[in-house]
Amino acid sequence: MRIGVVTLPLHYNYGGILQNWALQQVLIGLGHQPITIDAYVRYPYSHYCVKKCINSLLKALGRRSETLVKPYKGRATKQLLGEFITSRIQLTAPVNKYDAHLINKYKLDAIVVGSDQIWRPKYNERIETVYLDFLRDKNIKRIGFSVSLGSDFWEYSENETLNCSELIKAFSGVSVREKSGVELLAKHLNYYPELTIDPTLFLTAGDYAKLCQNIPATSDPFIFVYCLDSSEAFIRDCNGIGEKIKMPIRFFGADDNCSLSVPQWIAMFRDASTVITDSYHGTIFSLLFGKPVKIYINEDRGKSRLETLLSYFDCIEDDHGFKKFDTNSQSFNMMKKRSVGYLQAQLSE
Repeated sequence: MRIGVVTLPLHYNYGGILQNWALQQVLIGLGHQPITIDAYVRYPYSHYCVKKCINSLLKALGRRSETLVKPYKGRATKQLLGEFITSRIQLTAPVNKYDAHLINKYKLDAIVVGSDQIWRPKYNERIETVYLDFLRDKNIKRIGFSVSLGSDFWEYSENETLNCSELIKAFSGVSVREKSGVELLAKHLNYYPELTIDPTLFLTAGDYAKLCQNIPATSDPFIFVYCLDSSEAFIRDCNGIGEKIKMPIRFFGADDNCSLSVPQWIAMFRDASTVITDSYHGTIFSLLFGKPVKIYINEDRGKSRLETLLSYFDCIEDDHGFKKFDTNSQSFNMMKKRSVGYLQAQLSE
């Protein structure tokens, strides 16, 4: 079966890139031919600036601010991340909008929406697009797999809620990766999704190690700090921990702060002694590589996704707050089997 994958644009985000690569690997393993729709939908940066100013005013008045849709800068094309994307991920030709003609052009039999925060308005100017409103009149299988709303509360407007409650009915099945997503879709869209794991968790440390096998390993101990939203307090905490356990720290970020290639980023988890992160996928790769990890939960990025993830694993915690997870736990293995079975069943119906 030829499957088109709709996901967030593959920007300078390691987790976003690797969840797409992992999903393609899973689909290939199930005997399918996946291809990710390389969409680079744009809108003026000025819109974002105006809304940001309005939000500042609303906060000053003690009123709830609007959800900001971040301006998209385009798929990562620089060699740092672009090389991995174009060489490892099957992509359509770049398109500046989602359109029904893609079905015929690529002879697609199904569309899989997922994963990451694909159903979060903050990252989509028109949330209806990723509920596949452009396929309204097309008879094609639609599946939402391990989608994330990226927030623990409902961010859709009244009109978006109404539109998406109709669009979701055309899906043959939808699963989400966090428990809050189950509750939010049930309450606001009257749809009861399944709970499945993030695609990156279908693969093993060995699968990811192959991607960085050409990067020399280091035996020198160090703490790998991967931070999405840094602050003076966070940096101060990290330095304090480094001093206590007498270990050097290597700080790295994402988005505009990217300075590692995808293989180099993976190699950091492979080689690090311990990890400190506020990232969902940073946590996933820490536990996959068996590294003790200290997790800072970022409320704005959603607490439920980390709580749901960590509920699958038994762990032990040391005196400095580093947790070591058991990836052979029965609950995780059952969830992994259930998730693969769900995707396989959806594609075989």
